[in-house]
Amino acid sequence: MIGIFNKLRTMAREEDEGGSLDMLLDTLCNTFGGIILIALLLALSVNKKSVELYDKLVKTDDNQSDLIREREQLRNSLLDLKDENIRNLGGS
Repeated sequence: MIGIFNKLRTMAREEDEGGSLDMLLDTLCNTFGGIILIALLLALSVNKKSVELYDKLVKTDDNQSDLIREREQLRNSLLDLKDENIRNLGGS
């Protein structure tokens, strides 16, 4: 009878150790999965931000090009006015 109890206790201990290892493996897998999930979310977030920044840069370049064109037009207009003013002063 004592042999049966010892055998049952040994079997219970083996099941507990197996359960502990299963729990440890489950925890490790969940941790690894969490790390992978966080890495993917960060990668997607960074990608989205870089696309937004690129779009802003392109818009800024377009605006800058427009401003440069306007500046050149104003400079040419001012030069034309100076030439006209010099002609008017010289002809008077």
